[in-house]
Order: sequence, then C-alpha cells, then structure tokens
Amino acid sequence: TISLSSGVYYYQLKAGDHVQTKKMIFIK
Repeated sequence: TISLSSGVYYYQLKAGDHVQTKKMIFIK
C-alpha cells in the first residue's frame, strides 16, 4: 500500500480505449 501525504497526485482513468490522466490534490 502507498501512504498518502499532502500533495499532488496523478492518476489514470481507463475506459475501453480511452485513457485520461487526471491531477488530484490531496490535503490531509
């Protein structure tokens, strides 16, 4: 597991052939 700390994270959404990279701001 990855412990999350405050910061900006990037994650990918995959739906069929469509891939989208999103930016997520995580604040504790």
